[in-house]
Amino acid sequence: MEPEFFNNYKHIIFDLDGTLIDSKESILNSLKIAFEMNNFYNIDYSKFKLGPPLKEALGLMTNDLSEIDAIIEAFKANYDKDGYKKTIFPDKMRNLLDTLFLEKKILYIVTNKRKLVTNKILEYFNIVHYFNEVYSIDTFSSHKNKTDLIKKMIIEKVLDEKNTVYVGDTDLDKKASLKNNIDFIFIEQFRLISLYSAC
Repeated sequence: MEPEFFNNYKHIIFDLDGTLIDSKESILNSLKIAFEMNNFYNIDYSKFKLGPPLKEALGLMTNDLSEIDAIIEAFKANYDKDGYKKTIFPDKMRNLLDTLFLEKKILYIVTNKRKLVTNKILEYFNIVHYFNEVYSIDTFSSHKNKTDLIKKMIIEKVLDEKNTVYVGDTDLDKKASLKNNIDFIFIEQFRLISLYSAC
């Protein structure tokens, strides 16, 4: 990824899963454990989508939602303890953060990941110091989606929309960004794909 692409922005907000980190296999591993603990064995893991809130992602994988809360709790117990350590942090993303940080860019995270495990991952890879602020899906009780979280960050941090960009890997990330009148950089497999202007 070319760091020069970010020259027009002072404030750079990152999504986490699929954007900065490769967490798919770590999440799937903990999900398999959680399903099997609750006697669910015929799950189509190919339907798993990285990015949406966990309950929504599980709903895509099974029509039987009778034990969904128990599965989520089993997942959290495994993933939060040490399952998250199977996450991959690509060198190219570490290099990008290094470069942007040295260029005095102000970096943030807005993610659908829970606050507890988000902080654990940032600490595990020793990158928490890069970020001025981190908003997770459960940081605020009244803000339950990325559109709201980005809006709150813009207001609280008094961000200039023209100098702010959101970086993510899903159409939902794109919609959340453009709804807040900030540009969006689409990442796929940790490569810059395209820039969408909010203008």
